[in-house]
Amino acid sequence: MKMPLVHDIKNPKCKLLDVIFIDIDCRETQQELSRNGMKPVNKVLDAIKIRLIAMFYGIDIKYVVNELNNSADFEKSVQVQINFKLFRALRSFFTF
Repeated sequence: MKMPLVHDIKNPKCKLLDVIFIDIDCRETQQELSRNGMKPVNKVLDAIKIRLIAMFYGIDIKYVVNELNNSADFEKSVQVQINFKLFRALRSFFTF
């Protein structure tokens, strides 16, 4: 059994993730994504955030999605709106 993901602001990894998420959420990033044909931008940003969380903690994307679905506090702290349609889109977006 894996431990639940907890977004603790005292953890240096979480602080770094928050700084990265602030940069990702800026208007310039949204414009660049839109300019490069990645639409809808909000879903692409959510996909990028989920991928970064998975990379930072060294876990599967599926586990991150399950944690976001199960924990309202984690979802609110990471500011990702997730559903199963987005999860299917994530799988197709990140598979090469």
